[in-house]
Amino acid sequence: NNTITCSADSSEYQRDPNNCTRFYQCSNGTPYLFDCPSGTAFNTDIS
Repeated sequence: NNTITCSADSSEYQRDPNNCTRFYQCSNGTPYLFDCPSGTAFNTDIS
């Protein structure tokens, strides 16, 4: 089980390590989980 870590001032996106069709958006140190739109997957090149 992987843990997502966000820095306090981060607003980055991170791929869900267990499911490429989900991602986390970091906001004020808290990761929020989102689903990618239907038929798509998270792309680390464009995040």
